[in-house]
Amino acid sequence: MTSDHPPGDAPIALPAAPTPLDPRDLAVRRTASLLGIPVVAAVAGAIAHFALHRSWPVAIGAGVGVALVVAAVEWWLDGVRHRRWRWHVDDVAIVLTHGGLVRTTTTLPRFRLQHVDLAQGPLQRRHGVASLTLHVAGSDAEHELPGLDATHAAAVRDALVRTLHARWLAEVREAAADDAAAPVATPPAVTTVDDGATPPRGGDVSSAASGARLAADAT
Repeated sequence: MTSDHPPGDAPIALPAAPTPLDPRDLAVRRTASLLGIPVVAAVAGAIAHFALHRSWPVAIGAGVGVALVVAAVEWWLDGVRHRRWRWHVDDVAIVLTHGGLVRTTTTLPRFRLQHVDLAQGPLQRRHGVASLTLHVAGSDAEHELPGLDATHAAAVRDALVRTLHARWLAEVREAAADDAAAPVATPPAVTTVDDGATPPRGGDVSSAASGARLAADAT
């Protein structure tokens, strides 16, 4: 991954205390929810017309009424979700706390972090915010950190990537130190057995053969 900052920029300090999302994230959430309200109104109106055998004016009124209720609930839930979002990074983990009616806290060990993606949808680009997607080893799940200022999100991503690089470099150095400290293998010693008998030299072999022939002739 590449950084969106010039090489001379100093790395940011990751927040050690629980940190809320950018206030503009709330506008993104509520706008996305409102974009789905016409679909809810159409479905509710169609159900009222065909299933309940109501006239079109009644069906339209039912669709609008249901849409207004859903919009109000979503508007409130988006505010709750936005206010409850917190995130921070300590020495060992990235901690994400979020949820509407049910609050969830996700702890991602930093040593298992593999890579970080930065994404911006159309609404996020319009409001100047971005999301980070965190990928950790041993899990297929993607963990999203939304609602960050776009520039700050790139800096957070770069800081987390520096952590990955530092961990990789430490592992390489540790492996090199272990290799250097390992004992050097020496070839096994060759053991010879001396039974006191030495093989005759070439001249001794000839003399022995001549003595054997002379002894044979004498007999």
